[in-house]
Amino acid sequence: MLPTNPVSKKKRMGVQKAIQKVSGGATCNFRCTSGSVTEPGMEKIFDCIKQDSATGLESEVLYDIGAHVGFVLFCALMAGFKAATGCEYKENKHLEDVFEGTKAALKSDCPKVEEATVDWTEFTDVPPDTTVVFTFNAVFPKKTQDLVLEKVRDSNAKYFVCFNNKTYLNEAPMLAALGDAFSLLNKLAIRTTGSAAQHIAFIFKRHG
Repeated sequence: MLPTNPVSKKKRMGVQKAIQKVSGGATCNFRCTSGSVTEPGMEKIFDCIKQDSATGLESEVLYDIGAHVGFVLFCALMAGFKAATGCEYKENKHLEDVFEGTKAALKSDCPKVEEATVDWTEFTDVPPDTTVVFTFNAVFPKKTQDLVLEKVRDSNAKYFVCFNNKTYLNEAPMLAALGDAFSLLNKLAIRTTGSAAQHIAFIFKRHG
């Protein structure tokens, strides 16, 4: 595993541009993908976790449920996360070329991105070493969202970030599903690429 070191903010702001260049400009406009989050939005989310974490981002392992072309994974590794992996529907495996191409484009700025991986399969569980679970779940059916909440509740994750949730419009039903183990750490208003609307990132923290 390569050393964990955040890169400069200027370089961290170039992830979308790299994806757009590799994909010919279209990939970031796929409807409701994690690639639609902006770099400043991800910075707000990561800063919230960094300020709360006793050991900093360098000890955190992120798992992205619905990783798409890896935008969140790349942002996490460039921000200084220890590791970042994810899963994506096998029907979207055609995006693997964009994922690998973006990884190659970013590695000169951040060699750590080479360690990012995506499992092109249906989500079933949260890896045991995960400390931060991320999901941009606007297109998930309710049964998938319920499964995610169940698996996060039963995982080892310290933080759960749920962004742009159209099924659960406030934290109350999510907290009920997560049980007594979690509380709401913060709610952040964040814009998405190509939209002036403010969406909410719910950040939950496990007690203890």
